[in-house]
Amino acid sequence: MCHISIMYLSTLIRRRGVSSFGIKVSRPGYDVKTASDPNLIFSSEFNTLKEYRVLKLTGLGGGDISEAAHGLSYPPTFIPFRQYGGSGGDWQIHATSYFGPATNFWVDDTKVYAMLSADEIAYVMLFIDPLNE
Repeated sequence: MCHISIMYLSTLIRRRGVSSFGIKVSRPGYDVKTASDPNLIFSSEFNTLKEYRVLKLTGLGGGDISEAAHGLSYPPTFIPFRQYGGSGGDWQIHATSYFGPATNFWVDDTKVYAMLSADEIAYVMLFIDPLNE
């Protein structure tokens, strides 16, 4: 079993120079407060995707494209989720492209786009990380 700690890193600020909140998860048998990086399963200090926001898009149907401003000045990394099989279906990650409507979801420097059926709902998780890096 993993030990999860969501805390203010007050004891680690002086040691590591960290001045923010964070999450750490240690391997079994290691204290999350003192574990070295190799003994951590996750740390918000690691170079991982950083979630920015989640947008909800609703389909317009008729081949029209739904869009929403993402608030960044570059194409962000993203993961779209859509519900298959109607309102009672499973939510799944959908295949993506940032090159345009070759698939149902894409992004550019200002917006997220989706080609969805009428009233179909999708969520797009955006990350701070640029898509092109």
